[in-house]
Amino acid sequence: MDQTPRTHPLPPFTEALVLPPLPGDATDLPMAVVDVETWRPAAMRTWGYLVLLEDAVTARILGCLEAGGIFWPCSAPLDTRPSGEPLARGLMYSGRDDGEVEARVGDAVETAALWGPCPGGGQRLHDAAHGIDLGPYGAPDAHLDFRAVTVAGALLAWRLQTEAEAETRNPAEPEAAPADRKVLDVLLEKPLPDAVDEIVEAGREGGVAARYAARSLEAAGASDLRSAVAATGADVVRLASTHLWWMRFPPGADPAHRDTLLSVEAALNRIQLVLDGEAPAHDRACDEAGFGALRAWALQAADVLDGHTRPNPMATFHGVEFARGGEWDVRSRMARACERLRLPFRLEYRYDVDLPSGCVSVEFALPKAQWFPAERMGDGGLEDCRALQGTFVALYGLRLSALLAACAFGSSVAVTRCLVCAFDGGLGGEAVMGCDFDRLGFSRTGIEALEDDASRPVDDPAALARSLGAKATMELSDGTLRPVEPLRVPGLGRNRGDLWRDRRPLSEPLSSLVMAETGADLDVYHDDFPAELEEVRSICSEEAETPVMAIMRLEELCDRILGALEDRGGLEGRSPLWSNSSPVRMLMAHAPAGGTRQTGAEGARDPLGITGDHDPQPGRPSRFYQLPDAFFEAKDAISRRYSDLGDFAQAMAVADQCVALAPTSVPPRMRRAVLLGDHGDFTQAEAELKVLLTMLVDTDDTGFCLYRLAFAYWQQGKPDLAAAAYVLAARCPRFADQARLELSDLLREESVEEPSMKQAAAALDADGAELPLDETLLDTLGEAGGRLVDEGFPIAAWRPLKLLADRDNNDDLHSIAHSLRDGTPSAYL
Repeated sequence: MDQTPRTHPLPPFTEALVLPPLPGDATDLPMAVVDVETWRPAAMRTWGYLVLLEDAVTARILGCLEAGGIFWPCSAPLDTRPSGEPLARGLMYSGRDDGEVEARVGDAVETAALWGPCPGGGQRLHDAAHGIDLGPYGAPDAHLDFRAVTVAGALLAWRLQTEAEAETRNPAEPEAAPADRKVLDVLLEKPLPDAVDEIVEAGREGGVAARYAARSLEAAGASDLRSAVAATGADVVRLASTHLWWMRFPPGADPAHRDTLLSVEAALNRIQLVLDGEAPAHDRACDEAGFGALRAWALQAADVLDGHTRPNPMATFHGVEFARGGEWDVRSRMARACERLRLPFRLEYRYDVDLPSGCVSVEFALPKAQWFPAERMGDGGLEDCRALQGTFVALYGLRLSALLAACAFGSSVAVTRCLVCAFDGGLGGEAVMGCDFDRLGFSRTGIEALEDDASRPVDDPAALARSLGAKATMELSDGTLRPVEPLRVPGLGRNRGDLWRDRRPLSEPLSSLVMAETGADLDVYHDDFPAELEEVRSICSEEAETPVMAIMRLEELCDRILGALEDRGGLEGRSPLWSNSSPVRMLMAHAPAGGTRQTGAEGARDPLGITGDHDPQPGRPSRFYQLPDAFFEAKDAISRRYSDLGDFAQAMAVADQCVALAPTSVPPRMRRAVLLGDHGDFTQAEAELKVLLTMLVDTDDTGFCLYRLAFAYWQQGKPDLAAAAYVLAARCPRFADQARLELSDLLREESVEEPSMKQAAAALDADGAELPLDETLLDTLGEAGGRLVDEGFPIAAWRPLKLLADRDNNDDLHSIAHSLRDGTPSAYL
């Protein structure tokens, strides 16, 4: 290993989880996991560090345990997430509760052990590499969770690496893997176009698999890859969940470049699936293995069909245990199964769930015909098969429809029907295939048909559809799938109406959690006053040189809006509230001090008539009505006009009203902080920004707040803290360039050095700027999202879940959120 463990002092009262050793470990020091707050990397969620305990106050660091099952070797606390390959990684097999621990030993990556379920729950390790005794980690009663599996895997990986290094005097001669097996490894070592060119070049003199790889990439358009990468900045990664390849590129990429990237991606995955199988003996066998990879993946159906019999790792979400068989359980099982499918083409999909009818609907995008092989090895050499590419698409679509139906049926025994619709050219394209599966028929014939197809391929799409037992709708004409009428079901989408119209009550504890009585109370996006919003902007433009007149007109407009709200009624007993997003509306229970306690229209006219504190108490508002954007923007504009007039006191008074009307939203507090800074009161601006930091859940908002905080520090003569805030602000891509630019100016003008991420976070924390984010806010959003799903409010649920998915880069949660947002429109009547 390239790092020697060094001794580090442990802070007082550090709790250490001492681990049972692996039998035969050479070290006589106890191993433990410690979670030291000052050791946490700034931009990485961790489960602590694996250490050797020298005594109660000192430890040697062996490595860092990243949340998600990854072990990074290190000899000192990390500042940022390391690059390169980890020492160990816990992998979960597709849609199952078992998997493997992958370990890096020398320059090779190998399976260090498998893991699977214990009787009575939890997991244990088994079949360790080199016959290592797993001791308590392999016992039938080990009952490990995934975090413990990762820790055990880290111990095992450390053991394997240590033993490998101990053989330097008389190393055993390992059996080298065939060079062909490593043909794609260069993708992880060089820029994407260079790596692909090298693979193509290596195929001219390489073995069977190398020739196949080169041939496949050339046919997929490798010659166009360099220009596509240059235009999009694309790169390729290998997914830990499937070990397949994934092109990363901007969503708005030019369609021609996107086609090239996805065509090459498909070729890479077909090659990988061939490499993962038995080594073909000759070119034709290799080519047949490639075609086999286009259908054998459907055999995953038998496994995912049994998914409902296994524990759901997402059953407990942000501290809340959701009911088995509820909508959260079904949707999360569905997402996890789909995200772990090992497919030769990327899967673009969305789904909807209707438990009352027992129906799941799925939509997916078909790969393009030109992404399939254009040549096939026959008796006389390569044969052109472009005329069959349309048939390949149809067969792939049917197999994938059946596999997605298996995922749906595997999510719950309550799911008895699955509609699957395939689209040409993406989910926004035309429907070209529809399949209607019933649970009983699929379980009787579908799985058997897929198994038969894998061993004796069916080349006729109509025959395959019949054997799968699906009611299929498709038209294949001249090698092209033609548009068809999608299959639709009454009742699907019943809960997908406008949220602002949804008067269904929220049950407890959800209602108290989000401080709302109905679904409509959570809507912050519907606006009945769009003309007034335009009027605000017109007034600001027309009266740009006459701020007094602008204030008069804007005040009159605010009175007019409140009058209209009063005429509609329903404001009694409700406090005015403006929220700039759905997630911040759901955090009202965590609102800082200063929110209005007034109700009705009077609460908006004079929100500071009564002020409250943060602690719940009698009189604290719990029922709200949403103020229109026009009213809030008018108030903000009035504050700005007073500032233009030099009337700081009145500008601040109106800014305080805005904060009272929107206690959890970013814009009013940020505006107040900027106003304080413009007036030269950077001490108060700093205090306001620190309050704001305690409420932020969006990474862009956090970046901007830190950026403004850095400037406030700088203006107060606190260059060390300013540098720290700029460093942390630069983590946000949206503000990175400006933050780095101002940081350079600061370092040039002041005698300070640029801190590391870890040092920057520690400096701000010591100064009272709360980093990282209070997990309570995220837990509230997670609980609210899950409970809204279970109660049938998909439109209210998707935004908080999307925010959490973005923060954690969680593909399962992204799938759930996008499906909640979009549903499956093709299936709705």
